[in-house]
Amino acid sequence: MMEEILKVKFLKPGDYISTTGEEIIERDIDFEDLLKIIRDIETQKEDFGKSLHKEAFTGVDYLGNLVKFSSYVIWTDNNKIYKYNFDENWIPFDNELLRRDREERLKELGI
Repeated sequence: MMEEILKVKFLKPGDYISTTGEEIIERDIDFEDLLKIIRDIETQKEDFGKSLHKEAFTGVDYLGNLVKFSSYVIWTDNNKIYKYNFDENWIPFDNELLRRDREERLKELGI
């Protein structure tokens, strides 16, 4: 699928996708799977989407404005659009990673 990707985008809560005949495949995604897709795209497509992904990890756009996202969308050259919905509270991803890591460490310590 990676070679078929034309475009990626995060959608803000309430945003929608306009199509011109493409099939939209929409599903909810968990945090780990979303991060895997993002990393796969960046590594297999030579940093494709890296600046966009950075916004989700930091929670700040290139102008310094705070961002909220609730979906990750992938357009492919086979007329399919993949829309992955997630919890908007995961933004920024860096904070969510820290929170999850902290919770896991506390569990390991029995706290």
